[in-house]
Amino acid sequence: MEANKNISTVGGIEVEWHDVRQEPFMLHGFYEPLREPHFRRAPDEVAFASSEGIGKSAKQSTGGRVRFSTDSEYVAIRAKFLDVTRVPHLTLLNSGGFDLYIDGEFGSRFVKEFLMSYDFKEKYEQVLHLENAEMRSLTINFPIYSIVESLEIGVVQAQKFVRPDLTVI
Repeated sequence: MEANKNISTVGGIEVEWHDVRQEPFMLHGFYEPLREPHFRRAPDEVAFASSEGIGKSAKQSTGGRVRFSTDSEYVAIRAKFLDVTRVPHLTLLNSGGFDLYIDGEFGSRFVKEFLMSYDFKEKYEQVLHLENAEMRSLTINFPIYSIVESLEIGVVQAQKFVRPDLTVI
């Protein structure tokens, strides 16, 4: 029997991986995320026409986010980077990490962050426990000063996994 390449264990939890560039995900804050090789804010010709600094920073994932809904009590990420910028005035979590929000009655609220080891280079995996298996809409914000090549979301296999409820963004 051939093993499913989209299933692996992270932090002792078996998850099924899904590319955020495919259904049911909704990507926001990126320029052509389904066609570009990495998640970027603007095309080079527009960004560099403004200034060299804007041209360089337009390749970073600042302001980008992915939304989806699931009833999985575990949510994992598998991120691959082209570059992680380490700056002295920010933590590595801020420059290279992702954070998770859950929609609720009063809007979207911060829940947890995906922590990487300090010495990570180009990729990492992390799983978060959400305490129960109820259907909810989630947002994962991308890092500020990094160039993210790919992001996959892992959920417990056979759980519901759909487009998010659009009533709260």
